[in-house]
Amino acid sequence: MQPPAHRLFFAIQPDAEAADRIQQLLGALRRRHDLTGRAIARPRLHITLAMAGASDAPPSDDTVAWARRAASRIAERPFVVALNHVQAWIGEEARGPVVLLGDEGVIGVHQMRDALKTALGGRTVQDAHYQPHLTLLYDRIGLLEQTIDPIRWMVRDFVLIHSPYGQGVHNILGRWPLGA
Repeated sequence: MQPPAHRLFFAIQPDAEAADRIQQLLGALRRRHDLTGRAIARPRLHITLAMAGASDAPPSDDTVAWARRAASRIAERPFVVALNHVQAWIGEEARGPVVLLGDEGVIGVHQMRDALKTALGGRTVQDAHYQPHLTLLYDRIGLLEQTIDPIRWMVRDFVLIHSPYGQGVHNILGRWPLGA
């Protein structure tokens, strides 16, 4: 089944220091495990919070306005994310994502997702098996879960992204600061 051509979603992004550490970690993983897949470009590094839509057509102005209104209702405080292990998820295809994951370090991500789900009023594409993760690249190799030195950053805002599937493009349609 072909995935929808356009996705609209909320996400958090690492700050510059965390993005540097992520790129350093990826370099070490490439050397250690002979990973050859193309890395996710630095501006596209993110943890998805909630889907606001997915379809074969670009999101309508009404859909984007609805998502922006929902985002403006979020009253969460800044929080710390800590990702402390890496692994490959093997899917149905030969290439699977290599991802960073967290244990207690993603509690704030779950809380933020819950706030967005409420603000969106259930009108979103939901994944019942949601696991916060940051994708590094897609590769053909299976990588067993490994503990890493935690990569942390303070989440001070979140974004609304339109992503045409498979084009390697993230169009940021809005950014909202978290409360003090």
